[in-house]
Amino acid sequence: MKKRIFFDQDGTLVESGPGIKHSARKTLEKRKLPVIPYEELDFFVGPPLRDCFRLCHVPEERIEEACLIYRHFYNEEGGKYDANVYPGIMELLSKLKSGGNLLYIATSKADVLAKDIGKHFGFDKYFDGFFGACLDGSRALKKDILHQGLISTDSSLPAVVIPILIWSVQTKTRFLLSVLSGDMVTKRKGWSAVQRKSVLPAPNYWMP
Repeated sequence: MKKRIFFDQDGTLVESGPGIKHSARKTLEKRKLPVIPYEELDFFVGPPLRDCFRLCHVPEERIEEACLIYRHFYNEEGGKYDANVYPGIMELLSKLKSGGNLLYIATSKADVLAKDIGKHFGFDKYFDGFFGACLDGSRALKKDILHQGLISTDSSLPAVVIPILIWSVQTKTRFLLSVLSGDMVTKRKGWSAVQRKSVLPAPNYWMP
């Protein structure tokens, strides 16, 4: 049966950690803010950028400035291309697309940036749409981005979500968004014990 399939981008299609973490570290250094060791910057991969800088104890009045500097390093100095497509992803996308499925990306990146990265690595041709964050912060949470994708596409088709990761700023924990239950559920090795928090009403969406 034909389906809508939503993929996260960072950490699902692309190992984008190096470019993201180097850009974050350069930002902290440039603004003479407390520098966090590179190996401890994994929390920058996936979550909204403003929340990441809050975790770095950047003063609220300097958050927007930090975001602009980060985007310069990431967008203009090549950080966005300091990444690799995971092995087997291209073959998987080709197989799913040849099966008649509609493929979408739902990411905390701005959709124009996600498209650019997809074009650079050559997987944009498999996708029917990109749903991302708004640069002004008005839509930044993964649950809101995914919700936008779900209501903007053909609701007569079942929707499959390929891990949408959510970062909890309060607990510094990564969660999977289960659209079956509308809960965030920790499921990966090294994550904390299963926790649940209602985040999204889910009528007919499911995850394998």
